[in-house]
Amino acid sequence: MRGNIHITKAPIIIQDAALSQLREGIVRARLATSFSFLDVSDYQSYLNTPVYGSFTFGDLKNLSANNYIDQFGETKSFTPLKFHECTYQIAQSKNIITTPLQGYNGTIKEYVSDGDFEISIDGVLSGIYNPVSKSFFSSSLYPERYVRDMVRAIKVPAAIPVTNNILGPIFGIDYVVVTSYKFLRDTAGMNYQRFQLNLISDRPIEIVLSEGDLENNQKLSQLLTG
Repeated sequence: MRGNIHITKAPIIIQDAALSQLREGIVRARLATSFSFLDVSDYQSYLNTPVYGSFTFGDLKNLSANNYIDQFGETKSFTPLKFHECTYQIAQSKNIITTPLQGYNGTIKEYVSDGDFEISIDGVLSGIYNPVSKSFFSSSLYPERYVRDMVRAIKVPAAIPVTNNILGPIFGIDYVVVTSYKFLRDTAGMNYQRFQLNLISDRPIEIVLSEGDLENNQKLSQLLTG
């Protein structure tokens, strides 16, 4: 009958299928070891799955970069965080002046400059990161310490260094400022914390004053204070 497989040919068909899958696996293994342009994961998650495009909030290598001056003039620091479960979007608008003219359809556009990059992050805080093995291991408890460290970081009244394989190398974004944030809770479990961050890019500017500038500022301060 058409479409039926003869019972004596079944082992041959199974053998051919197995050989085909084996050849395909060998080819993939050779490709993975032969080509350097294939994606390489940043590290392994606590589920032993590869993690790509991790997002680091703060500087893990140079801890002094996490220092800032608060509104009272005191130098403080925050704990850097690495997000392994997050997605993000990057957007940018241009600063353009539009001028309407009588009798002209549309407007005259005058380019001023590029606007700030706007970055929105949706992520989850779960598990505990081990900096030695560069991996995460699971935890059945609420990540209270991680959440507290994150709250301290997002409340910093200054530009915060960030590290990401897309933001820095492609868009040139090395510092961001937090504009708003949101924490979301689910009833499905207590061992994780969902969050949303809205950021804008920033470039720290250092103002260098000469001795003459400092003297003039002191004289001006004395005149103002009487």
